[in-house]
Amino acid sequence: MKNLFSTLLIFICLTSFGQVTFTNAPQNKQLIARNLNTNQGTVNISGTVNNSGVNYDAIEVIVIKGGIFEDSRANQSLSFSGNTAPFNINVTINSELTNYTITVYGLSGTNRNQIMQATEVVAGDVFIVQGQSNAEANERSGSAGANYSNFIRVYASGTENGSNLQNNNNWFIAQGDGNKETNGNAGQWGLKLAKMLQDDLNIPIAIFNGAHGGQPIEFFQAPGNYATSTSSNYGRMYYRLNKTGLKANVRAILWSQGEANSFGSGLATQSYMNLFNDLKTAWLNDYPNIEHFYVFQTRDCDCGTTAAGRLKIKEAQRLLAINDATISIMPTTGMSLASDNCHYPFGNGYEKFATRIYPLVKRDIYGESFTTNIDAPMITSAKLMTPTSLEIETDMPLQLNATSLANIQQDYVLTNVGSASITAVQVTGKKIIFTLSAYPGFGRSSTVSFIGKLANSTLNITNDNSLELVNFSNFQIQDLSDNGNPPDTGNPQGNGSDNTNPKIIQLQNGGKIIIKANSSLNLKGLKITPMADHTLVADNTATRSLTALGSIPNESMARVFNFTSATADFTGQIIYYYDDVDMGSIAHGDAVLQVKDATDTWLSYADEDSNNNKVTYTFTNPVNIKSVTASASATTLSIETLKEEMEITIFPNPVNSILNIQYDGDLQIIIHDISGKEIIKTGRKSIDMSSIPRGIYIVNLADIKNSKKNSYKVIKK
Repeated sequence: MKNLFSTLLIFICLTSFGQVTFTNAPQNKQLIARNLNTNQGTVNISGTVNNSGVNYDAIEVIVIKGGIFEDSRANQSLSFSGNTAPFNINVTINSELTNYTITVYGLSGTNRNQIMQATEVVAGDVFIVQGQSNAEANERSGSAGANYSNFIRVYASGTENGSNLQNNNNWFIAQGDGNKETNGNAGQWGLKLAKMLQDDLNIPIAIFNGAHGGQPIEFFQAPGNYATSTSSNYGRMYYRLNKTGLKANVRAILWSQGEANSFGSGLATQSYMNLFNDLKTAWLNDYPNIEHFYVFQTRDCDCGTTAAGRLKIKEAQRLLAINDATISIMPTTGMSLASDNCHYPFGNGYEKFATRIYPLVKRDIYGESFTTNIDAPMITSAKLMTPTSLEIETDMPLQLNATSLANIQQDYVLTNVGSASITAVQVTGKKIIFTLSAYPGFGRSSTVSFIGKLANSTLNITNDNSLELVNFSNFQIQDLSDNGNPPDTGNPQGNGSDNTNPKIIQLQNGGKIIIKANSSLNLKGLKITPMADHTLVADNTATRSLTALGSIPNESMARVFNFTSATADFTGQIIYYYDDVDMGSIAHGDAVLQVKDATDTWLSYADEDSNNNKVTYTFTNPVNIKSVTASASATTLSIETLKEEMEITIFPNPVNSILNIQYDGDLQIIIHDISGKEIIKTGRKSIDMSSIPRGIYIVNLADIKNSKKNSYKVIKK
């Protein structure tokens, strides 16, 4: 490259914009988008020349690298039509940590007149930061100034004033400590992330921070006029990226928002997910080359929010990441809070936002691989393995740090578990195993939540990279325990509210079970006590369905026991146990035992005891038993038992949030309410019902390939 320092001294530098109109021209400190294949940015200089006041015969562009060396030059002869001539010149600059000066000259014979000049022009990558005040991330305690760099750029600011934005057509060196009204605001963690990327990749970075504190997700949606108005938050971000020509060059969006949707009872989990997906659709429409989305999970802090509201929003954020491979989530557990218990200092706060998400950005956007687990652990199941052993499994190995039992009890919250509490904890591989003080209870739809209050990773269960679990809310516990025979009164322990495998007993190839006289066999809530030795013969399968037969007023309780072959003549006592959620419209005092005999006829038998949650009858005359349930005394059951040939399992039932369907084939799933109105239609086997009102719903399932169909009744709590 030629040294132009001495050559430039002889130029006659006259600024003459009056006769030259630019359609495109670089600005001071502008970041041009980097071509990912060539690692260069293309700068377009175009416009028209009016020769009424000048006598140019060509336009020339000279690119100076680092303020000293000529990198390139290009010129275009002018061809006038009347008094005007167009020009359109492209020059390229490398994406590197070097400033370029681009000067445009008008040539008239051997004379050069400087028309315009842009200094500190760079080429690099573009990221959006969006959300509430923890995305705005201005200084609370401690400065991010050590991450200042001449090669991190911001266009204008994230101001909420549309007029101010339109009057601020300038690029700035990024700063992290100021709020959205300060020029060049990137936010503290936006600046730190950009500095890490710049240092590692040796390329400039532009941050477009559009965050606005205290606003719900509805505030960030795209209104109808966003492309022509800066009155909305979405419109202002669109204006900035459109004005700079960078709409097609946004590589990722980083999102920190949710506190403002956690006030009061909180926005429903599904509603938040729907709104985020609407926003994502709008982003992809306007910024079509976004490669990934990053969600910082809302912290369990105050900010005027409620515990119930936070649970809903954090669960929505978790489910977004589970359901969409282009969304990654990072918890903010294990970070220090500022004195307002809502925002963060820079150290162990906003700085950690950047250091935690940085490896994910390097992996997803730049293709780097890591030997450690850079994602936060995700819960995959919660199972009651014994009456007092709760096992939480995640998707990666865990480690138990210096965590006290009191901390565990504060962070892992059990619901619908009666008097049970956590008394001990251990970590083995991917599993957290809690010892409980008592059995949570039969059929309770128990759940567990991780709320993430503790402000240091050393106080939490983490992965090998000191990342805490992604918070989860009211995750259903599958009861796989069996505590032997039930007690004489009340709901039986160990009979399992989980119905993962509806088969209780399967006898084949000559196998048999002999129940000795006055001994009992417990079939997960059906206690059989014969007066004489009773044999269950081979080729007989006992199953339990958690779906009621019939419909109001002729419906059973939501617990039906079936035998593929009717039992031989039986005399003795049968106790049918049930939970309140199984009752539907049936009253405790009106419950009777219903038995289907070998002729498929339902017969009812009056309850012999006065205890709630169980129905007892003693058969002194022999009976053949094909099915057993309970109903109201006036009920006539005429519906066949549920078909099991599709081998479908639905759990939990009743359901609070996620309804799981286990089936080998592809299904069409349609859920109706009791009036027949279609509520959900999907092919997914994990269905979020958290936003659906309480009540009884019919789940209609059809195998897409073989057209087999079945229907199930589900109770939404």
